[in-house]
Amino acid sequence: MEQLPFYFSIGDVSTSTPFRRPTLVSVTDWWKEFKYEVGLDDYDVWVCGSFVEKTLGVYDRPPNDLDLVFTGEIQSERKLKELLDAAMAIGFKHRFLVDAFWSSDIMFPHHEKFKPYATIRNASGYIKTISGELVQRHYKADEIYPLSNGLFQYVYYQPSKTYKKVQERKDMGLYVGAVKLASEFFD
Repeated sequence: MEQLPFYFSIGDVSTSTPFRRPTLVSVTDWWKEFKYEVGLDDYDVWVCGSFVEKTLGVYDRPPNDLDLVFTGEIQSERKLKELLDAAMAIGFKHRFLVDAFWSSDIMFPHHEKFKPYATIRNASGYIKTISGELVQRHYKADEIYPLSNGLFQYVYYQPSKTYKKVQERKDMGLYVGAVKLASEFFD
């Protein structure tokens, strides 16, 4: 059996086209397409992480992905799943990875003290193959609940790996904890 040189799968979204690091051009092109998705206006959509920090001149390393966080009341789990899938699929079309999820609290980088929170993702993890090497990662949390339509809820009562990474980067002066509404960041 022939091995694929590259394959990435997360939930129902996959690509065999290798992605690159996001650039301002590729992410802006992605937003021009993604912002018209039906139901997007049901949520506040935030960009954060290394891409935003780099764009603002704070982070001096190249970002690996675009972190996209949805907040607000979930009107339909089916529609949320479609939006999360679309964010990633359109990212793959523009050859970069979008890490998209819903969160009960977007502002945790600004908290002085950790507060429990929950996220919802469109998968339990991902599978990546590069030059025949298989990497499989399952998302971890204090509690994990499968929801309908292929969604998974992750509840964190203790600081998550991501929370710790953001705090460490802030402590090192690499991050300021920038969180921007996507509509204001791109438009």
